[in-house]
Formats: sequence, structure tokens, C-alpha cells
Amino acid sequence: MAIQLENRYKGLRSPHKIKFGVSGCTRECAEAQSKDIGIIATENGWNLYVCGNGGMRPATPNCSPPT
Repeated sequence: MAIQLENRYKGLRSPHKIKFGVSGCTRECAEAQSKDIGIIATENGWNLYVCGNGGMRPATPNCSPPT
């Protein structure tokens, strides 16, 4: 999944760098929640986090949908 995301968004023009994180389990070794967009595997699928690491106001990650 990480390679597919990288290939899809490589070269995307944006006002700042966008960081993605993909973790294969809930131990979250890749620190996906601290990236702009994070994906973490769970027993039932994936949790998507829109984290807001970049920008003027870094924020606590929000899980969509909450689990």
C-alpha cells in the first residue's frame, strides 16, 4: 500500500511537503499518526488519520471513521 500511495502522489504540487505514514499493525512503528496523512492496519481493515503535522497549527490526529 505504501508504494502505491507514493507512486500515486509523487510529484504532486502542493504549498508544502506532504508526509504519508503507513503502519502494518497497531504498534505503529512507522509513526503514521504523526504524519500529515496516516494509515494504520487493524484486525478489521485500516484506520485513516488526517493528522495535520504540517502547516501553521499542528494538531492531534483525527481518525476517520472513529473506531
